Amino acid sequence: MRIWIQALVVALAVVTVASSRIATRLLCLGILLMLATQTHALAGTYYGTTRHDGAHGAGTVIAVLPNWHRVVLYNFCSVGNCYDGADPSSNIVPLADGSLIGTTAHGGYGAGVLFQLGVVNGQWTEIVTVPICTYFRECAHFGSPSGTLTQIRPGVVEGVISGGKYGRGMIFTYNAAYREFVNKGTFREPRVMR
Repeated sequence: MRIWIQALVVALAVVTVASSRIATRLLCLGILLMLATQTHALAGTYYGTTRHDGAHGAGTVIAVLPNWHRVVLYNFCSVGNCYDGADPSSNIVPLADGSLIGTTAHGGYGAGVLFQLGVVNGQWTEIVTVPICTYFRECAHFGSPSGTLTQIRPGVVEGVISGGKYGRGMIFTYNAAYREFVNKGTFREPRVMR
């Protein structure tokens, strides 16, 4: 809801801008609205993802700067066999250290990855790649990460993976400081209360 209100405020601000800039601002507004559920603001910069786009057709992480310029920070499938992930599937969570966390639906060993991007030698790069399959014994039963990542404490995010042992999904937590990925629980068959 907060993102939509911010987008509405941006739309109203566009109307007051000189006509020579309206076309550019409307294009950027369109990008923001398209990514409304996949963006997060930090110091006036919006972070988001695109799917089936970028240098390798596997999606990107983008930033829309305060001056409305769109910058591609990272192209997925930059590593052999898309080990770094493909087709981003969550919002981007910016951390206090300036790094960004998100998930992909594919890549890794097929079930997607949790990634953490950071700046190394002036370039955005994956500083952590967690293939979802490597953390669970029954990899064939797992789907891929889906939905929204939520920062539950500074540097700790929580998310959902489809599939799982009972086919109902599971909740995971990732602690960026310790680079620790934990299965918080698997959903079972719902019980009827009587």
